[in-house]
Amino acid sequence: MKSGRTLQDHTSSQPSAAKSLVDRPVERVTSAFEYEGLQMNVRFYGRLADLLGEQMKLDMADCSIGQLRAAIADRHPLARAEILSQRVRACVHDVIAGEDHLVGAGGTVEFFPPVSGG
Repeated sequence: MKSGRTLQDHTSSQPSAAKSLVDRPVERVTSAFEYEGLQMNVRFYGRLADLLGEQMKLDMADCSIGQLRAAIADRHPLARAEILSQRVRACVHDVIAGEDHLVGAGGTVEFFPPVSGG
C-alpha cells in the first residue's frame, strides 16, 4: 500500500462484525483431508466383520501388522481372541502379509478369518 495506511485504517469504515474478524489473530484451520493420509484403512470379513463392522479407520502412522492387530485388540476387547488369532490372515495389496510387514500411513489392510467350504 503506497498511501502508508495500515490494514486497520482500511477497515475503519467497515461494520464492527467485519472489523472484529480483521483484528483477530489468524487461526490455523485444518480439514479432514489433511489427516486422511495418517489414517490406516482396515477391512474385516466373515466373523470379524460381525464383531468389528466391515471397515474402520485408525489414526496410526507406519506400523506392522502385529502392532495393528494389538491396537485393534486393545480398542475392541470383545474381538481380542479373534483378531489376535494367527489363523486370521492379513492382506495388503491382495497379498498375504506376515506379522512383521510394515504398512504405511494411508494404507489398507484386510483381515480374513479362516475359510471353510466345499
